Parts: sequence; structure tokens; C-alpha cells
Amino acid sequence: MEKKTILGSHQSMTYLPAKGLLNKLISFTARCQEVSLHEQFWNYNCRMFDIRVRFDKHGLPVLAHGPI
Repeated sequence: MEKKTILGSHQSMTYLPAKGLLNKLISFTARCQEVSLHEQFWNYNCRMFDIRVRFDKHGLPVLAHGPI
């Protein structure tokens, strides 16, 4: 069986659970990925990832993509 190929994934980290009540209620509208980065790389041959980093109020890096 031939491996599926996807050049890049959008919102690569949205497979992770949403944080916060509001985000949990509407996360289905923003979720683009259902599989982990490992699966995106190995199972779908994905080689470019959309990973965005923000800094929280304490200056620590967090993964985020938009308000959700």
C-alpha cells in the first residue's frame, strides 16, 4: 500500500485538547488535525508544519493559533 503524502499541515497542533471552557465548547470549529505530529510525519509524509508560538502573561512560550 502506498503512503499518503501531504506536503504541509495547517494548524499542526490542533490535535491537542483545547484549554479553557469556551475553547472546549467551540474547538471543533478550529480543529484541522486529528493525528499527532508523529503520525502527520510518518503516516502522511508531511514535511512542513504550521506551529505557532506565543508568550503567556508570564513570558513562557505556549503553542497557539488564533484565539482558540
